[in-house]
Amino acid sequence: MSDRFLGALASQALPLCGGLYFTLLGYRKIGKRLGEDPGLDARHARFGFLLRSLGPMIMIISGCIFVYDAFVRR
Repeated sequence: MSDRFLGALASQALPLCGGLYFTLLGYRKIGKRLGEDPGLDARHARFGFLLRSLGPMIMIISGCIFVYDAFVRR
């Protein structure tokens, strides 16, 4: 692997993992389940859509930046 590839991978690993975490949190695949914490349920009702929509966007943008940095930019 080239240095450019590893550098691009390292710089985009954190946003990719963050986007995955936000998506899983938005769909309640991780964290407390529905009904366990009323405060969390209220926050999820308010911000769940934001987590479910921005999480995949962050992953897509991170993937595009990775491809650009690793393969396109000279």
